[in-house]
Amino acid sequence: MKSTRRWQQLLLNSLAIILGNALYSLAVALFLEPAGLITGGATGIALAFGRLTGLSVSGFLFLFNMTMLVWGWAVLGKKFALNTLASSVLSPAFLGLFERLLDGRVLTEDIFLCTIFSGLGIGVALGMVIRAGASTGGMDIPPLVLQKWFRWPVSITMMLFDIAILLVQAVPADLMPVVAAEATLTSSGEEQTLCLIHIWRCRRIEGG
Repeated sequence: MKSTRRWQQLLLNSLAIILGNALYSLAVALFLEPAGLITGGATGIALAFGRLTGLSVSGFLFLFNMTMLVWGWAVLGKKFALNTLASSVLSPAFLGLFERLLDGRVLTEDIFLCTIFSGLGIGVALGMVIRAGASTGGMDIPPLVLQKWFRWPVSITMMLFDIAILLVQAVPADLMPVVAAEATLTSSGEEQTLCLIHIWRCRRIEGG
């Protein structure tokens, strides 16, 4: 009986990780990329790279995630790397798939709707992956390495990295859509929801 429940839980967790990464990538491809919106984490770095060079966002995200995964394996150990492997591969794979399927199609050009829907999609997706006990990889890894080396709090360093990534993207961007998007998030309460998810993610990671 216990063995059956364990396998059922493993199956449910695996489905949650797959669906969570698929939803995350769909939100990026359907709303973030077409609207030119900015975001944090490895996806934010990949979006900035894609906008500056015109090269594949999903391809860069895969290379970046693999680099972080190898670094995490070397510093944090095999158990952490295996916990991070799924999202490190699935996220860029789904993003590449959706980029090809959508082929430049835009669902809406309204930046406010793109902001709300991308925030909802990403928030729900991260919640699914983290509740399944998996790490989202990418920029989750540097804060954990810094915690191991210097005992710096993961929540603080993760927030600082995200702020830096957002600022780098905002400098060359049209700031009016960014400000408008921020105002929409604040008025709708979505910002508070994403902040709670961010805090929850940090605590889950710190707890191992």
